[in-house]
Amino acid sequence: MSIMSLANRRARDLRDKYNYSKLKDAVACVNERVNFYGVVSEYEQPKPTQGTDWLCTMTVIDMGYDSPGLRVLYFAPNDMQPHVKAVGDIIRFHRIRMSIFNTAIQALGNPKQGSSFVVLHGKGDDYEPYQKSHGNFTMEAHDHEVITLLRAWVATQSLHASAGETKYLVPIKDIKEGSYFDLYCKVRRKILYFLRAFFYSEDKMILYFKQKV
Repeated sequence: MSIMSLANRRARDLRDKYNYSKLKDAVACVNERVNFYGVVSEYEQPKPTQGTDWLCTMTVIDMGYDSPGLRVLYFAPNDMQPHVKAVGDIIRFHRIRMSIFNTAIQALGNPKQGSSFVVLHGKGDDYEPYQKSHGNFTMEAHDHEVITLLRAWVATQSLHASAGETKYLVPIKDIKEGSYFDLYCKVRRKILYFLRAFFYSEDKMILYFKQKV
C-alpha cells in the first residue's frame, strides 16, 4: 500500500471516527461500512471456519431496533475475537460492512478490512472497555453519552441474562444424574426455550418446554 493510500485511509478514519449510526439507519446502508454501538442480546462463542479465521456471531440491539436486532458476523483469528462476558454488555464496532444474506440484513466485520471493536460492561458507570481489538482506540465525551444512554435503556429491558438469577440454572456440562435444573439453550435458530428438566438417568431426561417470549 502506497504512502498516499495510507494517508487517505488515515484521513478517512479520522473523518468518520465519531460518525455512529443508529442500528435502524445502519441496516439501510447495504454494501457500505458503518460504525455503531449496540447492546448484545445474543452471543455465540467463536468457532473455527474452514479457513484460517474464526467466526464469532452475535445479535445487537438498541432503542430503535430491538426486534429482531442486527446479526453481526466477525471473522478474525481466535485471539482477536470479541469475547463478550454477558448478555446486556455494550459493544462498539468500527468499519463494519452491511450486507444481505437470504433476504436478511447482517453486518460483517474483519480486522483485515479495518474493522475493530471495544466491549464494555452493560452495568456500571465507568467507560473503560474490558476488551478492545487493539490498543489504539478513542473514548470521547460523545461515547460516554451513548454508553450512558444504552445502559439506562438496557436496565429497563428483560434480556435472557436475567435468568442467571435462578439458583437452578446450570450449564450442560454440570448437569448431574438425579437432579432438577433450569437450562437456557437454543433449540432451533432464533427460538430460545426455557427448560425445566429432570435428569432421570444416563440415557433418559424429562424436559418440560416453555417457550420464552
